[in-house]
Amino acid sequence: MKEYIFENKISFLIDEDGDSFESFHKSLQFVQLKIKPEEYQFQNPFWNGSNGYFIKDNIAVYLEYSNWTGTVLRVDKNLDNIKLQKVRQWAEQIYKAVHENETPME
Repeated sequence: MKEYIFENKISFLIDEDGDSFESFHKSLQFVQLKIKPEEYQFQNPFWNGSNGYFIKDNIAVYLEYSNWTGTVLRVDKNLDNIKLQKVRQWAEQIYKAVHENETPME
């Protein structure tokens, strides 16, 4: 999983295949069933692009999918280190669920 800074956000590349909406769908299922956010909202859940956010433990996390970027998790660049480590853990878990063909229920 690649991690980089883009537009004042720390980005975690879950799947760079812009042709794979399935990666976004699996990521979204994982967030809903395993991370269990206190709040979430997603829009335009279509094969050519979708985006939204979830909030867990007072951390706002953005999840995006597009044909250009694939599936990406983003957080504010100024997040404190403890919260950033938690987001890194979530990103790793999502990445594994997507790439190891796990179902969110496992």
